Amino acid sequence: MINFKFLTILYLVGLATGCTSKKATDKVVDNQINQILEEKNYFKLKDAVELNEDKLADDRLLYYKVFIAKAFGKHDESTEYVDNLLKNHHQTLNDTMVVKLLDIKASNKIYNYQYKEAGEIYSDILNKHNKVLDSSDIANYKNVQALFSSLATVEPQVVHKNKDVSISASRNAFNHLMTPVKSNAVADSFIFDTGANLSTISESQVNKMNLKMINTKIEVGSSTKINVESKLAVADSFY
Repeated sequence: MINFKFLTILYLVGLATGCTSKKATDKVVDNQINQILEEKNYFKLKDAVELNEDKLADDRLLYYKVFIAKAFGKHDESTEYVDNLLKNHHQTLNDTMVVKLLDIKASNKIYNYQYKEAGEIYSDILNKHNKVLDSSDIANYKNVQALFSSLATVEPQVVHKNKDVSISASRNAFNHLMTPVKSNAVADSFIFDTGANLSTISESQVNKMNLKMINTKIEVGSSTKINVESKLAVADSFY
């Protein structure tokens, strides 16, 4: 004969045991790992998190994984971690952390050419979380929101690689590396700048190459630390 009362007691004990098995965060370890994150040493961060997974609660583990995935180009994975945190661990996040997570999610969308979604996230930051933003933060978010909302209808960039090629390059009078480019059958040489988020050219060059002009005005930073008011232009194809 089965003793149901005994089974019920065992079941309740099992529930209680399950409730108490939740991982707690080792504060000392967490502070050490957070310092590595602040230093933006992502290789060291990845190693530290993998070594101390058992000492981090689920929310802290997910938080660090957001940054690690993004740093190593896993943008969809990083976004999944952000969504998990915001949905299941929102109570553990302060407003500053939420803004930081949303900012990373927007950046992930940009890397995937999902400009509309990025613009919507920046609008969300401005409308719902502006209390933790200072005036320079607000100005910056308004600028990037205008930028990527303007690109909302632009199709995702696609790279067509047919074969390996050698690209001829030269140096100009300022020792800039100049590379040949072509768009709409118009050929010219542009500076090859790996540190630029946006490529800036003159409006006369835009007209010469028949690029599509978008009249939204944005501010673009320069090497002189002075912001320059600019418009947007998009090339249908670029070689």
